[in-house]
Amino acid sequence: MTLTLKESCRLYEQNCRRRQNVPSFEEFNVSHSACLPHNVDVFAVFKQNIELAYKAEGVPVTRRLPSLFKRLSTSKLQKSALLPPSVQMSVSPAPASVVPPLNRSMKMKIRAPSAPSAPSADWTLEEYRQLVLNSGDSKIKESKGLMVHLMPSTKIKERLLASYACKLTKSTWKALIGKQGDRLTMRDDSELKLSSVSLNKSDVALFVKSYKNQTQGPFFIRIS
Repeated sequence: MTLTLKESCRLYEQNCRRRQNVPSFEEFNVSHSACLPHNVDVFAVFKQNIELAYKAEGVPVTRRLPSLFKRLSTSKLQKSALLPPSVQMSVSPAPASVVPPLNRSMKMKIRAPSAPSAPSADWTLEEYRQLVLNSGDSKIKESKGLMVHLMPSTKIKERLLASYACKLTKSTWKALIGKQGDRLTMRDDSELKLSSVSLNKSDVALFVKSYKNQTQGPFFIRIS
């Protein structure tokens, strides 16, 4: 019996919270008779948040996470992410005339396919600032500039910016300057434990100075 979408989302989230493992929607559907739809963006955001939680508190994960059911149920992509059934085919041995002699096969120059080059992980604070300012995501914008953006050391897609942005409130201010609290509520409804990351000290100092001088934000702090 196949689970409903809501049941599938709840079971998937429980599985990820209890085990430090994030299976693809396809794998989970096959092993649990679930019906999680294929959605690369939703999976990427959920994986990003749960892995931050693993790093911050280990398992089981108890922090609040963005609603997987809400994101998938409002998505336009509703095709169930099922793996195609495997087909087993018997392979007949090649005729003797086709098999090259050993000495000949050793002389053949066989080169393994080159691995795709990894994208550059280095980027500047100004590049991140422009990515944020040019984004059309209303969640990471605030009319008075009361928004703090934490820039990760590796490049991310624009769709993940809300996972690194938080509104500048009194509790956010106290947490960032180390006065009170350790958790930030990000704009995608996830929580970030500050003890799980390292804030750039010079960026924090500039943030404090700018805010006290009533300089309008948004504000940017690099993290690692």
